[in-house]
Amino acid sequence: MKDEKHSEEIKRVFYSIYDNDQNNLKLVAPELLSRGLGYMEILQLTIKELKIGLGEAIMLLEIPDYTG
Repeated sequence: MKDEKHSEEIKRVFYSIYDNDQNNLKLVAPELLSRGLGYMEILQLTIKELKIGLGEAIMLLEIPDYTG
């Protein structure tokens, strides 16, 4: 999410999937991963945009405990 244009596009995708329903957040991570973001970037975006804590973001996004 380095440049502003890329960042705005990612935010549009995030909000189009999220659609003010926390249950939709489990669909956000796979889509943003396919667009080249890493789990940390997705978590940071979610925490910043929704103003929630790290633990809650991990649970709602269904980020796996181990990715190796």
